[in-house]
Amino acid sequence: MMLSRRWYSSRLVALALVTSVMTAGVGVSLAGSSGSHSNPKKQREQAPEVDHVELAAVLISDGHYDRAERVLSQATPASLSQEQRARYHLFYGLIRLRARAYLAAIESFDEAIEHGQNGDIMFVYLAQCYYHTGQWEMAVRSVDNAADQAANIAELQLMKAHALIELERRAQAWDVLESGARRFPERPEFLRQQTFLLVNLELYQSAREVGLEYLEKSSPEASDHVAIAMAFRQGQRPEEAIRFLEQARLSFPDDERIIATLAMAYADIEMEEAAADLLQRSAENHPEFIARSAELYRRAGSLTRALYMNARVEDQREKFKQRASILLDQQRFEEVANMGARLERIGLLEDQNLVYALAYANFQIGSFDDSERYIKRIDDPRLFEYATQLRQIIARCERDPAECAQ
Repeated sequence: MMLSRRWYSSRLVALALVTSVMTAGVGVSLAGSSGSHSNPKKQREQAPEVDHVELAAVLISDGHYDRAERVLSQATPASLSQEQRARYHLFYGLIRLRARAYLAAIESFDEAIEHGQNGDIMFVYLAQCYYHTGQWEMAVRSVDNAADQAANIAELQLMKAHALIELERRAQAWDVLESGARRFPERPEFLRQQTFLLVNLELYQSAREVGLEYLEKSSPEASDHVAIAMAFRQGQRPEEAIRFLEQARLSFPDDERIIATLAMAYADIEMEEAAADLLQRSAENHPEFIARSAELYRRAGSLTRALYMNARVEDQREKFKQRASILLDQQRFEEVANMGARLERIGLLEDQNLVYALAYANFQIGSFDDSERYIKRIDDPRLFEYATQLRQIIARCERDPAECAQ
């Protein structure tokens, strides 16, 4: 099972990284510029032509990317020196990186490298672009090519680890995360990602230990607890998910994400009634839990409580669809049959499961004509066989009512 990109927190590749790296790159580039300001007196006597590349560098360093792009558009690359052309493409790459136009940024950075702008910082930029476009192998290579620059940036190491996981090179990913956790002890994100990797490797005890260490060393949000618990659920370890979430409730007693995920974990181990109780207690503050609680009570066989919660559901379509299921489970067939007109009125008979439920309920109370009327509306291949069998039973009952009565 490959880890989804969704669990990879967006803050690991936050704009702060891009901004700090960009500024560093511009500084390196500016250091190599020609001395265009070396003779102020001569400049006053004869106004020089505007150096668009130099002006763009200043604008980028001040954070004015839109203005820098307009200035660069006035430059003529063919008239630039090799060094200026390299910087021209570099600055265009930075502007495009900032705008999240990653594929265009890659083209610009490649052009800059081809014209001689080949310091380690270029591979830092490229690593971000390749990562965000899902080019995992190139992302890993770029981080490696960035050498010392990348080694000192925690976010790049996290990106590399994630890319290696996507490439299913999990042992290498673990080495990167373990090294990062030692090198950046103030960054608990390495422990977070190690936890997910251990779950992915089905090393659940180790995952639990590392996960707890992560939660102790960080200031976790409710979403962190939920993410770790979901990883355990996906790894078929709902018990571990429950442990994490019960602990999380001490810090976030009313967080709906924790409550909902905990209920799902209880349902995973067939403790539907415990899950339903949990949602019922929270439904006062979170009305969206009402219908889910009713459904879990239904699955647990607590049909009276299921009906009680169902009565509180505000959405009429959801309410009556669920009520029909509960009444069928209670074998209250006449009440289900009597719901036909209302279900039709609110448009629920587009659902062929409900059409079949009405056919079955009418059969059970002996309303064969009404049952046949609903059977004729069924054309869903999945239900058609059941409808055919029901029609055959009705025919037998009509031929020999005594047999049906038994």
